[in-house]
Amino acid sequence: MGSLKSEKSEDPSKYIKFGSTKFSDYNKVCVLGRGTYGEVTRCVHVASGTQVAMKTFFFEVSKHN
Repeated sequence: MGSLKSEKSEDPSKYIKFGSTKFSDYNKVCVLGRGTYGEVTRCVHVASGTQVAMKTFFFEVSKHN
C-alpha cells in the first residue's frame, strides 16, 4: 500500500467562507458527473484559485390545469 503524504497547511485567509460568494465568482472547468436530477461540476474560485465541486439541480416546471 502507498503512504499518505502530509501537505503543509495553506494560509487560512485563502479559504472561502461558505455563503459569501456568487456563482459568477467561479470559472467552470468540467462536468464531473451528470444524473437525472442534476450535475456536479469542477469549478475554480477566481480570486483565490481554490478548486471546488458544485452540484446543480435540474428543475422541471409543470403546469397543472
